[in-house]
Amino acid sequence: MSHSPLSYDRRSFRLRGVPFLILSGSVHYIRLHPRNWPTVFRSFHQAHLNTLETYVFWGHHQHSLHPHYDFDASRDLFAYIHAAARAGLHVILRLGPYVCAEVSYGGFPFHLRHVPHIRFRTYNKPFMLHVQKWVRFLADQLHHRKLLASAGGPVILVQLENEYQMISDTYNAPGARYLQWMADLQSELDLRVPAIMCYGAANGVVETINAFYAHHHIDKHRAQHPHQPPVWTECWTGWYDVWGAPHHRRPLADLLYAVARFFAAGGAAINYYMWMGGTNFASTPMYLQATSYDYDAPIDEFAFQTTKSRHLALLHSVLTHLFEAHFHAHRHADPVMHNGVVQWGRAIFVCNDSKHPKTSFALPSGNRYTRHVKANTVHILDADTQHLLFDTSAILPHLVVTREYLHVNTASSKWTLLPEPVPTWHSLHNTDTRNVVSSELPREQLTLTADQSDYAFYVARFQRNSTPMHSITLLFEAADFARVYIDGCQVATSLLPLWEDRWRNKWADYPDGERANTHHLTVDDTYSQTIELCIMTNALGLVKGDWQLGNRNMVEEQKGLLSDVTINGWRRTSEWCSVGSLVGEQSHYMRQTHTFRAEQLQLQLFNDLPMWCSCQLQVSNPSDSWVLDLTPFGKGVLWVNGHLIGRFWDIKGTRGIHGFLKGSPIVQDQMGTYTQRYYHIPNWVVPEDVSEQLVLQVTMFIEAAPPSIPTLELLEAKAVCSGPDAQEG
Repeated sequence: MSHSPLSYDRRSFRLRGVPFLILSGSVHYIRLHPRNWPTVFRSFHQAHLNTLETYVFWGHHQHSLHPHYDFDASRDLFAYIHAAARAGLHVILRLGPYVCAEVSYGGFPFHLRHVPHIRFRTYNKPFMLHVQKWVRFLADQLHHRKLLASAGGPVILVQLENEYQMISDTYNAPGARYLQWMADLQSELDLRVPAIMCYGAANGVVETINAFYAHHHIDKHRAQHPHQPPVWTECWTGWYDVWGAPHHRRPLADLLYAVARFFAAGGAAINYYMWMGGTNFASTPMYLQATSYDYDAPIDEFAFQTTKSRHLALLHSVLTHLFEAHFHAHRHADPVMHNGVVQWGRAIFVCNDSKHPKTSFALPSGNRYTRHVKANTVHILDADTQHLLFDTSAILPHLVVTREYLHVNTASSKWTLLPEPVPTWHSLHNTDTRNVVSSELPREQLTLTADQSDYAFYVARFQRNSTPMHSITLLFEAADFARVYIDGCQVATSLLPLWEDRWRNKWADYPDGERANTHHLTVDDTYSQTIELCIMTNALGLVKGDWQLGNRNMVEEQKGLLSDVTINGWRRTSEWCSVGSLVGEQSHYMRQTHTFRAEQLQLQLFNDLPMWCSCQLQVSNPSDSWVLDLTPFGKGVLWVNGHLIGRFWDIKGTRGIHGFLKGSPIVQDQMGTYTQRYYHIPNWVVPEDVSEQLVLQVTMFIEAAPPSIPTLELLEAKAVCSGPDAQEG
């Protein structure tokens, strides 16, 4: 095997000896079906991107402690890399084992937590043994399949670990030792392509930048890494959404400014995180992450172009046009800015980093540039003619794209309804076929479900030991969301909004007071001498990092009822009965071929209780941009044709910008708007060989039955482009 064709110095990368500007975009294969790869790869060429970046998601490939790996369908990482190569793209491969990426458990396999004495992401031999097995398997596959650039393949850069500085204060010397072990392992793999690591690198690895504004970090980068080029591995194009916050957006002009300003400062490579976000299907999202991973990215959740992608395409065209001339003129010199102006060979960058507009800049020629340059704006000029090539503040009307949702004509069946029984002491001891655990304290949910269900139930009996009061208060610890039933009726739920980081840390300004798991719930006291308490807990994904657990190790993640329940004026008179999963899950109510064995039930019988509902939609033509508006259905889980689409929730955004995002360019939609309203139904839920009328079997588990079942309307998202080349997607 030869050495990598990609080399670098402090100024740039060179591919086979020729200066090479890396323009890359992140698209995660687990959020994108193989049917859609060609469409997304075309968007790279349309935007003048030359490189695809993806993480490798360990937890999606290994489902037990046995080293058997699943690369079927959308998990086929190697087919994804081959497809990118056929599309003419290079690949940056971030191997993990930890990825963050807003996925459940940060990409780790769930079963890894069961290894005795294991601790994640520190110098821990049980952890390192499993990491080594997985990473060596990946390396062997990359070699065998000739996917590395050193063997003529598309992979030009690799990364092990990710953003370690976020936890380095927790693990100190053992953490540093682990990080160096990871760098040494990377060397042993003999991949023969440059290795990168972002936000906390080890010796021998190219340190990269993750930030909203990479130009703020370049001087420090050059001082600490004088022989490495500035690489921006995560240029955040937007931000992810969590339940209880309005949709997040990054304004286009701010993104364009940040990108142009990075290259004005001498940037050598950029990766847009995300270029396309996609959808968090099934149980992929981390704790509290919404089902949509649209991210306000340049390519939207449905693989449509956006106003962002079309403006970035124009900027990339200018940058690539000027790049070769720049590096021939400044092969060994760092760009030097004088009063906001820097020349890049044939390009002049006029940068206004202030909060106020400016109208006068001294150019290298001695002339003055007197155009109006808005605050936080870059103008790129042709050095010979001083003609304005690009203005980062200018949103061009002919490049604007809007999204609309159009009604799809369907023939629908009547709803079929079934209850999800709220278990009782009697049913758990006599008729329930699930594995019921009796114990003095509630059993932690993940030990009951193995993360195969979002739900668990806990039942105990209580007796009054004081005179009746106007109200009673229940005190307990639970994660993530709880519904409380007394004598079979729902009386309370967790208070909202929930918080992404459940304990205060240096990255989040969690409000003063109790831990986020603590529940103080007050209900009217209308009961006799005994009651039966049932609590349904709902896990909303596993955490993605230690900081979400107050800097405790991710192994310590817990769900369900995490303490005994105290009720003022009452005492518990029984053990706790704990059971994981739903009856409907055990009976496979969501299967496409399943017909509910029930008559049409009256909705009034459910009275705010959990239920299942199902109907069929007949559709004439397939589409990959179908959506369902599920806000009238409350909170629950959605399946279509037996495929788990994901969680839905009609929660409105009441939590503003806080913590890490304070002072960032991220903005939110209006307070009180839904975190997510539309849920993507992809075309792969319909078999490709179906020639007759298409049928969508929609099945929902609803945690609390609404007063009435509304009409289920299928919509189709459309992207409407402006300008003479307008197209409708």
